[in-house]
Amino acid sequence: MSFLQHARIRTKILSLIIPLCLVGIGGDILIAKNYSSSGETYTDFISNETSAEINMAIASQRLVAVVYDAYQVFAYDAATSGFKVAQDDYQQSTKRFFELVNDSRVLLPSEAGSFAAFETDAKEVFSITDKAIEAGAANRDTEAKQLLAQAD
Repeated sequence: MSFLQHARIRTKILSLIIPLCLVGIGGDILIAKNYSSSGETYTDFISNETSAEINMAIASQRLVAVVYDAYQVFAYDAATSGFKVAQDDYQQSTKRFFELVNDSRVLLPSEAGSFAAFETDAKEVFSITDKAIEAGAANRDTEAKQLLAQAD
């Protein structure tokens, strides 16, 4: 107490104001750090969500391409080079579909259930188109047509 008794008014006021300013500056720094952190988190979320949405849009397109490729396989005789090209396209589309869905699952784990349901439905379509391709390769055109109609 002797310090405050012998100090001038200016010193007494500064001894109260300076600690309050330091606490205020520390609080501002803490708030700025938290704000920056949440801004980065939000940006990452938006970036991941956008990437996952784009991947799923492309995966949907690949699903359509798989059925189209299956129709192409059916259109060619098994002995032609067109059959082989169409079959390779079919396999690449199928592979790319699963890559995109898995990438989306990693980018947006909160929607993993939706991605799994979509993937399950797609596997059913792929199962049917696989059978249609087998039938088309064996020149069982009627069976292949029925299976492709079912896949559509």
